Amino acid sequence: MKKNYKHVILFIGFIVYVLGLLITGMSFGLESVIYFNTVISIIYPLLTIAFCVAQTKTLNVLGYAINSISGVYALTILIQGDFEETAVIMLIGLVIMMCVSICYLATSILKFFGFVKAGKATASSNEKIELLRLYSELNKNEIITDEEFAEIKTSVIKGNIKDNTTKLNQIKELKKLYDEQVITKDEFITFNK
Repeated sequence: MKKNYKHVILFIGFIVYVLGLLITGMSFGLESVIYFNTVISIIYPLLTIAFCVAQTKTLNVLGYAINSISGVYALTILIQGDFEETAVIMLIGLVIMMCVSICYLATSILKFFGFVKAGKATASSNEKIELLRLYSELNKNEIITDEEFAEIKTSVIKGNIKDNTTKLNQIKELKKLYDEQVITKDEFITFNK
């Protein structure tokens, strides 16, 4: 599982924010807790976090942009000192979320203008492992020989196969066709070369 440290730090900032919100609410009494549980205080940061962790790039950018704006606002309040003492934790939570958001947006801007490569130059180790498993299965089913498997294994491990993702998808499709008996073993071997 790929760890996404941006999301972890974002959630930590949100938890700090909610704790600050609860402490601020308790210090002002029950009426204040009801006031602080409005759309702005709970749903707004929760919604921006949902945007940040969404699978859509547009929602990610929107969520991080909103977090950046609210964090800058919280930072200016902290610098000016124009806040209740109990609200400092809540403001710090917003600033934590802002720091992650600004880093994300800066990286996105650099990628957009070509200063940072968007794609990876080498295939991930998970793709290599999956590719080796597929080739191992092909070897067990006697579709490829032991010598071919040894040669392919060396190529995959050394990274000689330029685009493991493309090769992996091609092998999966051919294997699926072979399993469904759409193509023969000889055709599989011919297509795979």
